Amino acid sequence: MIAMTSSRDSNTPMMDRGYDSDSFKIKVDNCCSASFTNDLKDVVGEPVPIKANVKGFGGSYTPVTHRVTIKWTIEDDSGMRHTITLPNSYYAPHGERLLAQQHWAQVAKDNYPSVNGTCCLTTDKSVILYWSQRRYTRTVPLDPKSNIGIMRSAPGFQRFSAFCSEVSDYDDEVALNSHLILDDEDENPDNGYHDQGHAPVPTTMSKEEVHLIPNDEEPKLQREDSIVLDGIESLPEVEEPSNISDQGLLMRWHVRLGHLSFKRLKCLAWQGVLPKKLVKVETPICIACKYGKATRKAWRSRSEPNKIFKAALAPGDCVSVDQLVSSTPGFVAQMKGALTKARYTGCTVFVDHYSRLCYMHPQKSLSAAETLEAKHSFERLAATHGVRIKHYHADNGRFSENAWVKDLKTNQQTISFCGVDAYP
Repeated sequence: MIAMTSSRDSNTPMMDRGYDSDSFKIKVDNCCSASFTNDLKDVVGEPVPIKANVKGFGGSYTPVTHRVTIKWTIEDDSGMRHTITLPNSYYAPHGERLLAQQHWAQVAKDNYPSVNGTCCLTTDKSVILYWSQRRYTRTVPLDPKSNIGIMRSAPGFQRFSAFCSEVSDYDDEVALNSHLILDDEDENPDNGYHDQGHAPVPTTMSKEEVHLIPNDEEPKLQREDSIVLDGIESLPEVEEPSNISDQGLLMRWHVRLGHLSFKRLKCLAWQGVLPKKLVKVETPICIACKYGKATRKAWRSRSEPNKIFKAALAPGDCVSVDQLVSSTPGFVAQMKGALTKARYTGCTVFVDHYSRLCYMHPQKSLSAAETLEAKHSFERLAATHGVRIKHYHADNGRFSENAWVKDLKTNQQTISFCGVDAYP
């Protein structure tokens, strides 16, 4: 079963979601004979009122109020967008979004030239959807708790468009060029810088670089801000529209070069790589950059003022520790003997707050015993440099178990905990 549930995580940065604030989750079910939705925005056409109850959402009876035609947009494994239409579906305001694979196959009637052109394959870890004569596939992982396939719909841009309409106190031409794909890049790929086979302009700074911009005309660029071009003297000339302003031209180059900062663009202009008239152009606002950097700020916090985390003043004062799991098992190194079948499946990562030293200890499993072995290995490494670990900072997973806490007390160490996904 594949179901769709509304998912708008207010704590996730917008950049990490990739403008995914308008998408939603879909549950996939291969047992149910009809698809369901809990949002009238998914409905096309006129809903037909009915009175019925369906059992299955959490084991309870859920009222169904309308028979509807559902229209969803999903992405295949290659990222291509597809729209599926499911007539004779149902609207359950207190239910979930659910895609019935059997229902989809029946309404698709995808049996020519080959039968069963729309179907699914269920494995122990995922559900694989096939459609359009099996030309397209979508692999949906099974949720480990519910054993139900859950996928997301294709991302939308409604919130980003609303954001753009709010930021409208500057030139409309600049606003349009800040987030739209340029026409000339689509129609004539030979004009684009990246399409010429060149590497992107490096932005590594060198303190030994000479001043490329005199102080009397330099737009607040320091010596460290000079850009190393690795032999690239100029970018390929691109024919610009005659009616575009200088500010709009700067914005177009900002988009072409992967939203390179305006500070570096002006440095390129002074070097002659870009038109020199862009040096003194007033810096425009890029809506896409503003939106990508936006995050929701917590309006309240459970932390108390007297529990503010203390800064590390010496190596070993505080060490962050966490674990990662690898989907691809790693080989265990050995010099002699029969080849082992054991594989590394994860590791424990230690990061010292003061020195920023990072130590990773590979593990065959993330058990308490192997995690303690990783801790002791890290502390032996620290001891060779005369450092004693005093405090650990971790989440409430493996590091809150009795074995770990007991070892801390034995070594007269302390620990503090942070929330999941919190910056240590």
